[in-house]
Amino acid sequence: MSIRFDTALRNLIQWLSTHSDSLPKGDLVVVRDLRGQIRLVADNVQEVSWTSIFETEVSALLGPYKAAGQFLIYLERHQGFDSFFKAPDAYACAEL
Repeated sequence: MSIRFDTALRNLIQWLSTHSDSLPKGDLVVVRDLRGQIRLVADNVQEVSWTSIFETEVSALLGPYKAAGQFLIYLERHQGFDSFFKAPDAYACAEL
């Protein structure tokens, strides 16, 4: 079964809203790379445990749109990564 990108993104946002207690505190950005694959970028110095259960659930939700390798990446604003969190096309998910 194939999945469309807009469906995968909507599924991920819904999943994030139901798992907010397990996610890094602070800004969290959904990034779509040049190949159309998705990963999360967090502005947080304190890492959370990203379990294999989360990885499996996200893989099922995103299908081919889940980026390979590390899905949750920690980047700190003060180390020059502010552009991820202040991109002009970024939007906030109020329900998170």
